[in-house]
This record gives sequence, C-alpha cells and structure tokens, in this order.
Amino acid sequence: MTQIMLVGEQDLWLSGLVQIMSHQRKLNVVGQGGYESIGARMSRGERPQVLIIDLTHAFGRGLGMVERVRRTCPRVNIIGLVLATNQPALRRLIELGVRGLITPDTQESEFMELVLRVARQEYALTGSLAQALATCQLPGQASDFSSLTTREMEVALSLLEGKRMPIIARELKVSPKTVATYKYRIYEKLDVDTEVALLKLAIRSGLVDLNQIDSQPGLFEALV
Repeated sequence: MTQIMLVGEQDLWLSGLVQIMSHQRKLNVVGQGGYESIGARMSRGERPQVLIIDLTHAFGRGLGMVERVRRTCPRVNIIGLVLATNQPALRRLIELGVRGLITPDTQESEFMELVLRVARQEYALTGSLAQALATCQLPGQASDFSSLTTREMEVALSLLEGKRMPIIARELKVSPKTVATYKYRIYEKLDVDTEVALLKLAIRSGLVDLNQIDSQPGLFEALV
C-alpha cells in the first residue's frame, strides 16, 4: 500500500484529497497538515512514499519545502498541485526533482493513476501541464527568473505575494538582513529596482497570472 502525506495551508483541499483517496485500497494517507507540522514529522524520520504539496498558494514556501525534502529525503517522491499558467515554476520544480504535477481541475481517475505512477518512481504530468512544460523548454523560451537560485526564487515569490521582509524572514527562519541581501541579488540579476518592476517582469515571464493574484492590491493599482 502506498503511504502518502499531504501538505498545504488549505484545510478544505486537504480534506477533499483524503476523502478521494480513502476509497482506494492501494493508497493510505498517513499524514496531512501545513508546512510546519509535516516538516516536523519528516524531520523526526517519517518518510512517506509520496508527498503531495499544494503549490497554488504560498508558492514560495512550497518551493523551499520541495528543495529541502529532495535534499534530506531523496527517496520521497513529490507531486505538486500547481497552476498551468506558471511556466517558470514548472521548469524549476522538474529541475528540483518533482516527479508529478497536477492542476486543481485534474479528474479523479487521472489523479489516482498519476499517484500510483509517481509511487513507482515514474514521472507523470496532467495533459495541460505537459504541454505548458514543453512550451517553456523550447529555445528562446527561458525565463528571466531561471537565473535565480531556488532560495532567491522563494524570496521573489514571497515578495510577489505581498509579504514584507520581516514576515519572509520569519517563514524562512533567517534574519531580515539576510532577506534584504537576497532581495538585492534578485533585483541585480533581474535588472529591476522596485517591487512594481519585479511584478511587471513576473507577469511578462508567466510567473504571475494577473487574474489569479489579489494579495497586494497596491502593486496592481500601480500597473494601471
């Protein structure tokens, strides 16, 4: 039986997946919760075969967790729940070793098959994501954000989510000064000098979908 853990900040999403998988004899959910609770359980030695992470909200924190899990628990197979429009993020997740990618509209039967394939250490993506990933791998399609390290991408995404540096520092367990250093490096690599310029570049690169983000109205008002 495949042992599964679910990570996310949306209780409704977690409960829904648990309900879906409860009818499958081959799947057993052994844990569910936020980044802190599941991270703590894994640090104590718990190792599911498959870890499913909701990356549709707080992508920066999710990206950081993916990297930490791949570094400390390389035998754990990761599936990410993502948005199909976020092409630079798809590329980075595959580079980090994520084996499966699904979207919120993935059908139940496809989801079940994908989980079992990933448990066998195969790569599996829903159809729309496979097409999006193929597009961003074409020559000339590299994103400006591809030059960032994973930690820099994590900070950039947190900034784009409207988080202030003290909050980012607390979530990443580093000092505000360290976050400020990352922010400087991000601006230097991307040749931007304000958060509005960072947001515009993120929209052009496909990292941010203007129709799906409402966490920082002030920045969007500056775009009008």
